[in-house]
Amino acid sequence: MAVLRFIRIFLVYSGVQLLVLASVFAAEPMQLNLEQAIQTALERNLEFKSKQEELGIAEGRVIRGNLLLQHNPELEGDVSNRRLKKPEDGFNRNLPQGGVSLTQEFEIGGQPAYRREAAQRNFEKVKFEVGDFQRLLRFRITELFLRLLSTRTKIQQAQQVVDLRNRLYEAAKTRLDAGDIPEVQLTTTEFELNRARSDLISLQREYEELRSRLRTDLFVEDDRDIELTGSLARVSPPRLSASDLLKAALEKRADLAALEREAKTAEAEERLTRAERIPNIRVGPFYERDDRDNIFGGKVSIPLPVFDR
Repeated sequence: MAVLRFIRIFLVYSGVQLLVLASVFAAEPMQLNLEQAIQTALERNLEFKSKQEELGIAEGRVIRGNLLLQHNPELEGDVSNRRLKKPEDGFNRNLPQGGVSLTQEFEIGGQPAYRREAAQRNFEKVKFEVGDFQRLLRFRITELFLRLLSTRTKIQQAQQVVDLRNRLYEAAKTRLDAGDIPEVQLTTTEFELNRARSDLISLQREYEELRSRLRTDLFVEDDRDIELTGSLARVSPPRLSASDLLKAALEKRADLAALEREAKTAEAEERLTRAERIPNIRVGPFYERDDRDNIFGGKVSIPLPVFDR
């Protein structure tokens, strides 16, 4: 019996120690204010990172479009053997021949200017798209954050209402026992208490749903809870007329600017495509060794648009 009692005491003591250690090493809640939540979303959002990668690709296209020459020079060489049927006395029957040439392709028809314009317009478009996505992400996080603060305040108020309704219900039962009120009044008081509890449960469910959405947007992968800091402050909105609001939207909306740049990009790419129908020329020097003669010269080539027009 003493051994069993010792084992029970040991198990209880071990359980208490585990609970203490779990509470000590438990993950601390993530405390965030509004700006910290927005910054965390911008740093962790995968779609925003993808947009930034697209911006880097567009910037690389601009760098390539600003190159002086779009094509690398081409080095070409050939070696052959000329076999003489009747060589002169004292000469070898086999005469090695060969040559080397260096050509460079040049774009004509205004292609470089159109390519630079298309690349620049595309870079501006992607830049505005990144800014628009950032604006929408900031708005979404701000909306969730403020709704959470508002719901938290409503929960506190609803808890106070439940406490008040509960006290009224207890007082109504006392008065019913004393014969001061009819039973229907107690039923009404109980109904009001249950409705207050139902409202509180609905608010708590809404709060958990909003917090889950915020965790998703912030990419919180661990089990840490999110603790919001801050309060709702009343801010007087600026007084603007409808025309002023429309003017500000047209000037500052990044999505509208992105659509405009997209149209200009399409126009520049269309002009580039038309210019590419004109064949590019290749120009360069060459050197050939023919028997005992050295030949230097230049060559020009241009493809003929016969089959592929």
